[in-house]
Amino acid sequence: MGFITGTLKLGVVGVVGLTAVGIMIPDTPEQIQARLDKRIAGCNERVTKTVELYGDESFKPGCDDKGYHTEAYTKLLRDHKERLDAEAKEEAFERDRIFEERRAEMNRIANEKFNKGMISLKEQYNDPGYVESKWDGQSTFFISIKSPPLKANLYASVVCYEAKKQYDIDGFTVRILGLFDGHGKTYGVSRCA
Repeated sequence: MGFITGTLKLGVVGVVGLTAVGIMIPDTPEQIQARLDKRIAGCNERVTKTVELYGDESFKPGCDDKGYHTEAYTKLLRDHKERLDAEAKEEAFERDRIFEERRAEMNRIANEKFNKGMISLKEQYNDPGYVESKWDGQSTFFISIKSPPLKANLYASVVCYEAKKQYDIDGFTVRILGLFDGHGKTYGVSRCA
């Protein structure tokens, strides 16, 4: 293919080689076959890794005779990935559902326990004409006493201590009121944390 002067070959680039004088020399069939074999080996290696990863032999054969992934392999890989994504979403949804069920059950048990403790505490501080008690939701426990103690804050903190120790309830406020003051004046307050 032309006139060649010398044997200074710089290297193989693409399908043809360049010489020092700029004349294009085609690659030999052995060089072309070596590149093709290398591409096929790389493709087969990727297919083998895919088979090992997914444990699915249907990925084989994944390469054509030119070392490129076949269309069937590419589609199968895409479908498998979509299926795995769908399964992962379904598993995440199931985990969330189970978590919500467990949390709801734990809340139900805690509320039952708290409600029983609230009723018991209310009954403990109930002596008509002397001491009356009531709950305002679950946040405040009012104790109305005929003759409120001088250290009503200390009395309220004792009520908190008893509520925690005897009934295992906390997270509310105790307010000590005068029984005949129209439930307006607060003599003592303690937060039961």
